[in-house]
Amino acid sequence: MWRLNVHSVGDCIELGRVMYNKGDYYHTVMWMEQALQQLQHEKPSITEDYYNRTHALILDYLAFATYQACRPIYLLLSGYSIGRIWIQIR
Repeated sequence: MWRLNVHSVGDCIELGRVMYNKGDYYHTVMWMEQALQQLQHEKPSITEDYYNRTHALILDYLAFATYQACRPIYLLLSGYSIGRIWIQIR
């Protein structure tokens, strides 16, 4: 199995969006989770506004893709409760 080495949050989000638009929600979740990890890694070097907007965008895609993939319990087990996501988006 090969592994793609992606270096930016934007790359991960874009790949997640492509999967989302294709209806591949399983891989959307994978890419958006990677985007969250990358965002945490890049947090010291980005502005708070960019962090907050990007974090909310990722959680929005992650929540909907998880729901579409019929895995709503995954949101709760992963700590991405709907309430937390709603608060992040506001």
